[in-house]
Amino acid sequence: MEPMLIKLSEAYEREVDMAIMGMTSLIEPIMIAVMGAAVGFVVLSILLPIFEMNQMVG
Repeated sequence: MEPMLIKLSEAYEREVDMAIMGMTSLIEPIMIAVMGAAVGFVVLSILLPIFEMNQMVG
């Protein structure tokens, strides 16, 4: 019975590993997009006041 349980645990472990890899591969592009949006927001929040000051002067 012990060898059968070991094989079963290995099969479940492979299944869980595959599920985790699948979820990770789906989450990775979403995280990249979210981080890109955050960086874009920070850049715009810094640059927009500078551009507005340029328009007031010119």
